[in-house]
Amino acid sequence: MAKGVMELKSESGRGANDLKIHDFLDRFYRSRIGIRTLISHQADMRYSRKGYVGIINPVCKPEVIVRDAAQAVHSIAYRTYGDCPEVQLHGKTSLQFPYIEGHIFFCLFELLKNSIRATMETHGNNVHIPPVKVVIADGNEDVTLKISDEGGGIPRSEMENVWTYLFTTAEIPPEKLMEIEEKSRHGGVGCDPIAGFG
Repeated sequence: MAKGVMELKSESGRGANDLKIHDFLDRFYRSRIGIRTLISHQADMRYSRKGYVGIINPVCKPEVIVRDAAQAVHSIAYRTYGDCPEVQLHGKTSLQFPYIEGHIFFCLFELLKNSIRATMETHGNNVHIPPVKVVIADGNEDVTLKISDEGGGIPRSEMENVWTYLFTTAEIPPEKLMEIEEKSRHGGVGCDPIAGFG
């Protein structure tokens, strides 16, 4: 999708920041996630894992998912930087609720990649690398997973672009990121899969 949007931008001058394209991508991804959820849930209802209802884990533990996502990102960070900040868990780590674990994992994985990349780019040459912190909190109606780091933040001038497709704080231009992601898919050497489009 990222490649298609970049080609559209180069051919017509319209990219992911164009409101019509942004709305189309929102609808496309919502539809794709919804269809995939229904298909996965239906398939898993026939061959359900013990303790699950289809793809829903009635006792989903965000603490476990945070640790799994952090471990996956750590391996990428060590390959890329040779080091990695610690991911610390705070808050209500015993929390359990019914949810689809894969959806939480995907979001945490991408956000932790961003936090760890920013932290390493800011503090990678230091003896002490500050930790990335994840806080698990629950309310009467919701659950919040908050990730904080000391990676330098996003400039205020870029805040309006944060929720647009293809936005990245990586210093690599989007076209170069596409080349890197393509090489990493084909086993290329020297790829930096920690930076990307999510």
